[in-house]
Amino acid sequence: MSYKVLVIGKESTFKKVKTIGQSYTQLSFVPLDPNEDMESALMQIQWNHMDAVLCTSPLPDRHPFRELVRGLPVFFVRYTSTALYASLFRCIYQQNLSSPLQFSVDFFGDEDIKDHLREEGILGQHLVLKVCENCYTSREELTKYHYQLWKSGSVQVVITSHPEVSDSLKALNVKTFLMSPSQQCIRSTLAGMVQKLKTKSRVPSSSAYRYEDEASLQELKKIGISGATIQKLYKLCLSLGSSRLTTAELARGFSITMRSARRILTTLEDHNVAQVIGEEQLHTRGRPRYVYHIDFNYFHSMQSLVPAFG
Repeated sequence: MSYKVLVIGKESTFKKVKTIGQSYTQLSFVPLDPNEDMESALMQIQWNHMDAVLCTSPLPDRHPFRELVRGLPVFFVRYTSTALYASLFRCIYQQNLSSPLQFSVDFFGDEDIKDHLREEGILGQHLVLKVCENCYTSREELTKYHYQLWKSGSVQVVITSHPEVSDSLKALNVKTFLMSPSQQCIRSTLAGMVQKLKTKSRVPSSSAYRYEDEASLQELKKIGISGATIQKLYKLCLSLGSSRLTTAELARGFSITMRSARRILTTLEDHNVAQVIGEEQLHTRGRPRYVYHIDFNYFHSMQSLVPAFG
């Protein structure tokens, strides 16, 4: 089965996606380069012919495509430490730096990258790092974050993964470099995309639920998690074929950071909805990644739980 993917990002990154995508014969790619005519370009897309959307960089806040995708799965290329190191090397090489500098970096990737950088003695000494909560973090917030550090003299160079932030900072005469995803970032995203698209058709439509009485709503408020999140979690576990999952699997499935995924699972664990049943064996340093079992019977037992059709 073949899948058509709309790729939103710079032309140079699209070429990377297309080259790496040759290994995934099921995928074909349609480019869309963000520009001033982005909204009109999106309106001309034949969305019913698309199977997924791939964003290779953070999107501008209030981005119109969120209202247009009509339920299509959206994937974001999360940046790894390799992408960060490549940007740092390019910056140092191009500037021919002879003395240590402080860098301010915003990073759309894994929160655990901070642990690795701290262990290497880089974070704090040479690097100020902001791991963004999601791919819609506002341009204004990130621009202000970097600009204040630069204006105070705390940093001399900015590396951002957000094209609009890069343009704004350069207009303020801040020395700025735009980070691009590494081949490994793109390759792992495409692999996850193929797996998710293959399993999507096996998820039964009757897996959607809604909660309609006050008692159920109060129960969800007590847990601190929405019914929509429970529904997404249920579908994710169905696609994985198990009610057991790790923080990394939840982060990939929801397209969120590891920290946000960990927060969801910790919340469920605190209310005895999730239980740690094992620990994932890692070959790298960093905090352990637990395997959780999700007790969906907790939600199915609510008297007001009904299928949601339409």
